[in-house]
Amino acid sequence: MRTDSLFYKVFQTLPGTFFELLEENSQLAQNYNFKAVELKELAKRTDGVFLPKRDGDPIYFVEVQFQKDEDLYYRLMQEVFVYLGQNRWQHGWQAVVFWAKRSLDTGIPRCYDGEVQTGYLRSQNPR
Repeated sequence: MRTDSLFYKVFQTLPGTFFELLEENSQLAQNYNFKAVELKELAKRTDGVFLPKRDGDPIYFVEVQFQKDEDLYYRLMQEVFVYLGQNRWQHGWQAVVFWAKRSLDTGIPRCYDGEVQTGYLRSQNPR
């Protein structure tokens, strides 16, 4: 999608914007490399992943959505857990979805309440 490649370019060239959108310190971007990751078994590419440069920092999985998608959260969580399993990740992680507008978000399915409560799964809407 065009929007995916646009946001990939934005996050690739200005990674601090990702953390600003999360209302975090943009300087955190210095601790990460951003790239799209292909998942072997699914042959799917994520919108992007912030991979930490320092041991112990969390991974951020990024999804940017400009259209309604009933299956988005299921697909995203599948990609996250495939990545974590393939890479035997031992530290924290967070999956973040950025919506073009609030009305497109169909809501996080109840089966992911635990991930929402622990802060692993976030849905961000524009201000």
